[in-house]
Amino acid sequence: MSDDLKVGASADATGALGHFEGKTFVLHNRVYFHDTDAAGIVYHGTYFNFAERARTEMLRHLRVDPDWLWQEYRLRFVIVSAELDFRRPAVHDDVIEIRTDYRATTAARMILHQTMLVDGEVCTALRITVSQIKENGRPVRLPQPALDAMASYLQPLKPSE
Repeated sequence: MSDDLKVGASADATGALGHFEGKTFVLHNRVYFHDTDAAGIVYHGTYFNFAERARTEMLRHLRVDPDWLWQEYRLRFVIVSAELDFRRPAVHDDVIEIRTDYRATTAARMILHQTMLVDGEVCTALRITVSQIKENGRPVRLPQPALDAMASYLQPLKPSE
């Protein structure tokens, strides 16, 4: 691990962790024993937990906090599709750099690409499709203030994606 790596970057005024590098949100997460399996490598399901933390912190930075969406609009996020491409294991005490790119918004869905790196090498890549639902469980569009806050960070999908 390089000496200049910001581990556990400090919170901003909203209390959110991580930071943006251009349009990509970056969060660092250390691997603890409880994140690993008996072989000492990160359990595959834990990558989804790491990814959720990064998405949540990104939204906090954009002031589209999930709690605000619930209080103001009675709206929650749900994962409707999750693809994980495992490349190499992360192990106890690694610092994983989680890079989140907001790639598309449709009527009631968002697509995000998340890449997890250890020492600059990709260990896991995820493609997450998120929908928004109301209290009754029915899909709903994101409110315009949320779309406006996220618009400048959109990195449109390429035809091959």
